[in-house]
Amino acid sequence: MKVLVDSSVWADFFNAFTSPEGLALERLIESEEEICTCGVVVSEVFQGFKKDETSGKLADLFGALLFLKPSGIAPYFRAADAYRAL
Repeated sequence: MKVLVDSSVWADFFNAFTSPEGLALERLIESEEEICTCGVVVSEVFQGFKKDETSGKLADLFGALLFLKPSGIAPYFRAADAYRAL
């Protein structure tokens, strides 16, 4: 199974904030599940780092994840629809 992890979950994880989602990410990291990322998540996560050395160290981690690329603009319209529905 492949799991796309949202930027808010990465923020909890990197800030050591105990949340159900952050704990689930810890379990995913320890398991055999494949963690994925995408451009929007990478952008949001790395915007949150205050120090360049922090982002540099974690760039290797994110570089090793499966990177999902959208095929056109339609996925972004669907994402906007999902956001409004939630």
